[in-house]
Amino acid sequence: MSAARNIVLGCALLMLACGAEIALGRGGKPQPSPPPNPDIVYMSSSSRAPDNPAIRGVSVTITGNTINSTDTQLLKGLASRDRGSIAWSPDGLRYAWIEEPYTPTAKIMWAAPGKTPSVLYAPNGASDPYVLSDSDVLAWSDACSGNGSVLVFARDAKWDTSVDPAVQTELPAIMAIDIEAASGSESPPSFSSPREIKVGPYPTGFAFSPTGQYLVFSSGHGENEKVSMESMCSSPQTSTTLLTWNDLSAAKYPYACSDNAGSNCLCNGDPAKVCYTYPSHAVQSIDWSGDGKRLALSVITGPDANYPWRDLRVAYLDGNEIDPIFTKNRVVRIDFDAIFGPASSEHSPQWGPGISSSDCERLAFSQSAGASDGSTMNGRRLFLHDLVTTNSTCLSGPREISARDPRAIDWK
Repeated sequence: MSAARNIVLGCALLMLACGAEIALGRGGKPQPSPPPNPDIVYMSSSSRAPDNPAIRGVSVTITGNTINSTDTQLLKGLASRDRGSIAWSPDGLRYAWIEEPYTPTAKIMWAAPGKTPSVLYAPNGASDPYVLSDSDVLAWSDACSGNGSVLVFARDAKWDTSVDPAVQTELPAIMAIDIEAASGSESPPSFSSPREIKVGPYPTGFAFSPTGQYLVFSSGHGENEKVSMESMCSSPQTSTTLLTWNDLSAAKYPYACSDNAGSNCLCNGDPAKVCYTYPSHAVQSIDWSGDGKRLALSVITGPDANYPWRDLRVAYLDGNEIDPIFTKNRVVRIDFDAIFGPASSEHSPQWGPGISSSDCERLAFSQSAGASDGSTMNGRRLFLHDLVTTNSTCLSGPREISARDPRAIDWK
């Protein structure tokens, strides 16, 4: 062995020894690494394993027009995890998601970053409400009492096929779980059994107003679809329509009917019948801005039913939570076609935290492209974008940040 090689080997051993001392700390005692503290949590699954999503988090620091971001895996990929919904608690200490989707045993899980997951809600029998797996069907906000929080999820329908395959024995609905305020311990806080908030035709796209007094959601299909606002704190609770089908500029496709239970296009004895509305929700995701003035929506607009891509819409609202009245002012299309290609999809828009982003109207969104427009931007990415750029502190154009195949996202 040459002298030079001896020197290199000696340096390497010294570095390993120092590294071990640093990892163990003084006196040889292990030093725990600090838990991850991400700002954005998201579902991660590539086209190679779309049904095996991991959960990842991104820490974001923005100084003027400079963005620094770090991406970290929180939970490894799992085949029984739903990629369509994820939600932060209002205190930012825990996040929730759905596992075993599309089954009567679908359940809601939760965890603190860096900690072992546990079950928040799982049906124990046929009498318990089932959890609907769909796009953006979890939302979490402060409780009306000001003590603790409330998490809402979508209840799936139940069918008694032995009697009549077209009869629902339990209707879809919005359900709420009341959760106590977190204590100083690492154990999850106590929580209630689910309670019914609103019966509706497969509600999805859940988003709370800044104070949690109102919940917006999409329901219905085709030209009957609408975005409604539900009062969470008044008694009796009341619903208001904020957006109609005409406000959404959504895609409209012909598709064959079916007499299967739950079909949105029933044949009624006519197998040649064709329906002309999209057989799923056009609105796939909604978020309510921290200043209460805007809704961001991901809406299916692609003209090809085999590739229903999505564009962003922003609904500007008049009113506030004090009066309490909200009405639509206008709906604006956010056009990224010149940047990402005409067949790009923008998913899961999320407003920047609090009201600090109101000057720039800052959004985060996941994006996919390259399926049918020849774009070289294949795969999925995570972007920040400011709708207002006249302020020197605002970002100019969409800015990519660290992420790995993002699906559903939520920003603290």
